[in-house]
Amino acid sequence: MRAKKLPSGRWRVRTCVKGARHSFTADTKAQAEFMAHQYVVGKRRERTDDTVASAIRSYIDDREAVLSPSTLGGYNSLARNAYEGIGAVHLDDLDTGALQRWVSAYSRNHAPKRVRNAYGLLVASVRALRPEFVVAVRLPQAKKADAHTPTADDVAAILEYIKGRDRDLYVAVLLGAFVPMRRGEVCGLLGEDIDHVAGTVTVRHNLVTDDGNAQYLKQPKTAAGYRTVTLPRSIMAELPLVAPKERVVPLAPGVVSQRFKTAARHCGLPDVHFHSLRHFGASILHAWGVPDAYIMARGGWSTDVMRRVYREALDDHTRRINEEVNERIEGLL
Repeated sequence: MRAKKLPSGRWRVRTCVKGARHSFTADTKAQAEFMAHQYVVGKRRERTDDTVASAIRSYIDDREAVLSPSTLGGYNSLARNAYEGIGAVHLDDLDTGALQRWVSAYSRNHAPKRVRNAYGLLVASVRALRPEFVVAVRLPQAKKADAHTPTADDVAAILEYIKGRDRDLYVAVLLGAFVPMRRGEVCGLLGEDIDHVAGTVTVRHNLVTDDGNAQYLKQPKTAAGYRTVTLPRSIMAELPLVAPKERVVPLAPGVVSQRFKTAARHCGLPDVHFHSLRHFGASILHAWGVPDAYIMARGGWSTDVMRRVYREALDDHTRRINEEVNERIEGLL
């Protein structure tokens, strides 16, 4: 705690203890800092009635109006299910050891990403009431996703399988692979977002599901998610003509994923997810030599996420390039 000199010549220290902010003013810097120190020490000795569970509940309730439905649903799910064994611990009794034991126990039956999300919510909630709370916990190492990027043959096989069986899913796969669009963007696409004359699809919405399974149209995931993409006539012809405010793919995002997984398994591709189509869309454009800036604009990526995650050359292109390289090497010998 460091004092700052005011225009009046006096000194002031501002501090925050257990969520409450306080200010201390004195004639000298030492006096102001001493007053603040004495207050903080005294308040920290007072025992709070707040538990980890109540702190998390308060944190969520205070931010309910500004959280997206999907984020709020995720927080509520964690609050209900993630904090067994630590939820009843009083904040004054919470320390690194207790938190590490909970992380280790929770990690046994949950994915690293779930553990990190639950830990992040817990720590943020506690620090909202105890800003001085500092811990050094070891979290599980993130695992690389098992799903692989489908090849052009894989996507063609899936499209062929579903074309006569599931019209809505067929349209969803076309949009997911060749715009490429996120699952929520596909489900949030309206009739007014398609211009059949110009041959364009404009992404303006993202369909999300809240904790009570209610569906909402909200803005795209990022600012770069707003985009207009020109598509070939063959794909535009497959997009249905619907009313301006009617959804082009009238399915819930979860249903799209379930139906896609079923179709992929029938095609012998059990480890391909619907989101893998975005990987395909980015990687095939990259393999064709399309500039990264254009790929990022087309897919709505706002950072270098595409370079870190989606830049995977397709296996068939990789084999062809390797063969060409080897032939040229042999020509030198």
